[in-house]
Amino acid sequence: MQQVKSYPSFSIYRNDRKTRGGGILIAIKQTIPSRIISIPDEVEALTVQLMLYEPINLCLIYNPPNCSEVYKQDLLSYLETTMQSLVKTYILGDFNSPDIDWATLSSNCNFSSSLCDLSFQYDFSQVIDSPTHIHGNTLDLIFTNSPDSVTDIVISNDPNPVTKSDHYLISFKLQLSTTQHSITSKPIYIFDYNKGDYNGLTNFLCNIDFSNCFQSNNVEFIWSYIKSSLCDAMAKFIPKIKLNSTHQPKYFTPAIRHQINCIRSLKRRLRRSPSSSIRNRFHTAEQSLSDEIHKARSEFERKLINNFAPNNNSMIYKYIRSVKKSSSIPSSVLYNGAPATDSADKASLFNEYFFSVFTSSDFVLPPYPDKIDPYVRCHLVSIQISEQEVYEALVSLHTDKATGIDV
Repeated sequence: MQQVKSYPSFSIYRNDRKTRGGGILIAIKQTIPSRIISIPDEVEALTVQLMLYEPINLCLIYNPPNCSEVYKQDLLSYLETTMQSLVKTYILGDFNSPDIDWATLSSNCNFSSSLCDLSFQYDFSQVIDSPTHIHGNTLDLIFTNSPDSVTDIVISNDPNPVTKSDHYLISFKLQLSTTQHSITSKPIYIFDYNKGDYNGLTNFLCNIDFSNCFQSNNVEFIWSYIKSSLCDAMAKFIPKIKLNSTHQPKYFTPAIRHQINCIRSLKRRLRRSPSSSIRNRFHTAEQSLSDEIHKARSEFERKLINNFAPNNNSMIYKYIRSVKKSSSIPSSVLYNGAPATDSADKASLFNEYFFSVFTSSDFVLPPYPDKIDPYVRCHLVSIQISEQEVYEALVSLHTDKATGIDV
């Protein structure tokens, strides 16, 4: 341990056992700025913070297999304090809790059950799902409030030859931000196929010479040529619209996300082990989610009015349009006491209304003389229409418009 302590390339953080040899240690490269957060005296644990643009907390713990109940309670208290942090947190170590069913967050002993409750309460995920000990038990765990950032988890099935431990070596990667993110994200644009000029697109493709393409025996060349032609046609004749980058409402908060994750976890528990207590907790969590959404939405709308109403109403109207999302045609129509809900009946009522408010006129067209213009020298005797002309007329129709003489 003394040799590790003096290693020049690493910052060493350790919590040595007070009685005999042993303890825990975190070694961090000195190129990564770090600082100690806490080293408790009553349990073998320590927490270090990596001071990146997006700071993270690393917590290492050890729960001895035959420790006292006082030690276990102190360790649970320390874990709860650590989980209350607002930054990304990773808690790892030997928990000696092989009895936990991580699919349902259930256990048979008090310490493991309390550990599951803490994970559930503070929305932490446990990402190790295979044995970490030579006897087939999952003892070494990783808890985090950012499970998507933990990748490439590898558990060696052979004991570590260096430490001569009966635990398997665990390696993983953290997807962390080392640079400051921009506040605004790059907009995403997609094709608006409903407003495409398909007549122009068809003519454009018809004027492309594909003879050289189809004479080739190279499939890759043929596909590349056709794909390039199609992409060029789409870029010329199909407009693009900006796509909203998020599907979450503007008032979505971490508290709402936490409640959603709690409901999902309880649903898994209820499906695996149905019981009245879990069902009651599930219904309580649903009500809590509804209350949290109502609270967050009211707070967001209050701030929106206070911040923008005096000078700029456009933000308010934009928000109203985003939450309204109603069709321009109502789901039901009532006119002269006659209701209508389906499309045909609503169209008839609209037609009846427009006819009733239409302003008629007494103007009459003068009679057109029924005689042949003396200046006309040619008379139309027959009409000849080819199949090609009919085809060109049909492909030029605007299918997104209503039928009629003006299509």
